[in-house]
Amino acid sequence: MKKIMITMTILMGLIMSLVLSLVNTALSGHFTLPGFLISFLVSFVISLIIGFLIPVKKLGDAFCKKLNAVQESPKGTFLSAIVSDLIYTTVITVIMVVLMVTNARKQIPEEVLSAGGGPSIARTLPVSLIVSLLVGYIVIILVQPVLVKALIGKNKMSRPAQ
Repeated sequence: MKKIMITMTILMGLIMSLVLSLVNTALSGHFTLPGFLISFLVSFVISLIIGFLIPVKKLGDAFCKKLNAVQESPKGTFLSAIVSDLIYTTVITVIMVVLMVTNARKQIPEEVLSAGGGPSIARTLPVSLIVSLLVGYIVIILVQPVLVKALIGKNKMSRPAQ
């Protein structure tokens, strides 16, 4: 079971990082391949740190239990996806927006910045976070059950009874 959890953490981190990096780099209006690759690598590292430090599955299971939802039911899937999305997507998006805006501001002349020009975290973060949370939730809902089924089937394990 531990092997499945580790594999799941890596695969979901990879997929979420790929999608969120693509979306947020595109939202910036300055999509470049190097910018996307840097964003992807940094967000993947962040997602791995989150995945190995925060017991997201346990938190999702506890949330489902609190709301009387069976984990493997559609309701349980939707509820646990909310927990996963709020943790992963929020942390990744906030860190990435801060890093990217800070980096972008270093490339803008001081006179433009002092006149209020250029990107700001306050203007960028709300839009980026809303879009990322919606996209992240959809990705989790679509991908996570497929990965769980594939990993359990690959490891020839039955799901634990709820």
